[in-house]
Amino acid sequence: MAIHILGNGPSLRFFDRDVWPESDVFVGCNFSDEALRPHYTVIVDMRAMKQFRSAKSKGQILNIPAVISDRANKYIAEETGGWDKVSEGRINVIDVIPLERDTKVSRKLAMNSGQHAVVHAIQKYPGINDIHIWGTDSLWCDDLISATDKIVRPHHKGQRVRPTITSKWNKYWEKILVDHSNHTFVIHCPKGSRVSNRLASQNNIKTVEHE
Repeated sequence: MAIHILGNGPSLRFFDRDVWPESDVFVGCNFSDEALRPHYTVIVDMRAMKQFRSAKSKGQILNIPAVISDRANKYIAEETGGWDKVSEGRINVIDVIPLERDTKVSRKLAMNSGQHAVVHAIQKYPGINDIHIWGTDSLWCDDLISATDKIVRPHHKGQRVRPTITSKWNKYWEKILVDHSNHTFVIHCPKGSRVSNRLASQNNIKTVEHE
């Protein structure tokens, strides 16, 4: 068995749900594609949660069970009038998890949704040691472009190159690799991609290149 973390970067095109056994665990990030049939998706940011209260779109609908951060939960519960203001059926929250932030990595930036998805899945499924990471292009490039952008940043076009952010995210990935040294992490990436040397030097990481 394996856990598959499904990011929303362009390289997610390499993931084929039908290749993997149904006994595996599939975890989405933010507004994951329903066609990928994730068991649940992880949302940590308020920008994503705002979509469920958007007057313009009359609220986003998420048809995948959601695990959200306590920060995301607080945004709805305390800062926007409460969960009763979110129309029934727009989101099905199955768990609330702590927002993970390490001030040694960054004073302001918390782990991203994919990283929270990894940590949550490892805790939820302690008997599964193989973690496959898909669609997480920030592991080898500085462009944060994501399929979720069309929902949370509808007016933004083109690349979102943010090296200061990807640098901190890579430090969080390094921390995850060290903290879970008994797990094997398989990074799926385009041919010729190179993850940072700090990550590549860890014994429990592998890369699989796709054409």
